[in-house]
Amino acid sequence: MAEDTEKKEFILPAGSRIELAPPQGPSGSAAEREEQVGEVHLIYKIEGQPNEIPLFELARTLQSVGLVIQEANRIVGTSPHDVVVKVRPFEKGSFFMDLMLSVQNNPAVIFFLTNPEAYKQIKTVLEYIGLIKKGKEAIQTVKDVVDFLKGNKPEKVERQPNGTVTFTGPNGTQLNVPGPVGNLYVNPVITNNYFYAFGGNGMNRDGVEGLITFLKDQEEQTKQFVSKEEVVKTLKSYSEPLPAPPKVESVVNETVQYLNPKEGTYGSAEGVTFLPAGKKRGGFKARIADENFLSRFHSGQVRFFQNDLLKARVKSEQKLSNGKTSSRHEIVEVLNYDPAPTQGFTG
Repeated sequence: MAEDTEKKEFILPAGSRIELAPPQGPSGSAAEREEQVGEVHLIYKIEGQPNEIPLFELARTLQSVGLVIQEANRIVGTSPHDVVVKVRPFEKGSFFMDLMLSVQNNPAVIFFLTNPEAYKQIKTVLEYIGLIKKGKEAIQTVKDVVDFLKGNKPEKVERQPNGTVTFTGPNGTQLNVPGPVGNLYVNPVITNNYFYAFGGNGMNRDGVEGLITFLKDQEEQTKQFVSKEEVVKTLKSYSEPLPAPPKVESVVNETVQYLNPKEGTYGSAEGVTFLPAGKKRGGFKARIADENFLSRFHSGQVRFFQNDLLKARVKSEQKLSNGKTSSRHEIVEVLNYDPAPTQGFTG
């Protein structure tokens, strides 16, 4: 029997419990994990009563949270060490995660900063990102910039002599932020993962109300709620790529043609419709750019009638823009003009 290669979507029902590589006891059974000194716990909870969320969406959320935190620490952290992000099992009966942040100085050794500077470093990173409520200092965050721009792209980003960055919105209003926040906002890793770090498409489900995040030991001071509507609209717009510039191509040809005016023209040489001589179809409007001929036309020496014959150099341009075509014609030079024979009347 042929192997079934159809892609499956795995759904995690509410109340499920996921354990990611728990430490093993001597007999191989899962052992209770001892909390490490120096860890910072970011509590991450999807608020509401979602019935189910696809496992792959939760995986993308976890990955994006880790990428955003690590990239932000790399940009604004004062320590050369990387932040390690781990996740504890979900709290039974809810979509609840305990993200453990610590500091690593090389791939083999975990280095826990036990002094207040370590805690301050990680907390500052989380504040700058906007994953926890700001402290007493009136700092600006990436989320503040996203909210200010309402998810739109800034009209202008300017770095000031003092190191701050000024964002100009579509309506001309401005927001000045610390240099590190400006660096984070324009960073492609932050931009591409920001929406997913706040729940991504998993937030756009029945029963979901929003996202709650806070530090485990400072819930009152750091607790933040981001509504479902803000995530799926404003934050998603920020993470979406800029629209591709319109694809524009043009083909220009210049030919010598015999032409007949399609109808009489009285005083205007703009947008005259011409037909290829001897044909009843295939007419086109053309602007006359021959100044010498135009001077004769405007002085009344020339008046177009049907069956007049022009020999002219015609410039034609076809333009393709996003799958739509347009044409434009211009008579560059009238090489010869023969009025139609005068038709007499018989009594």
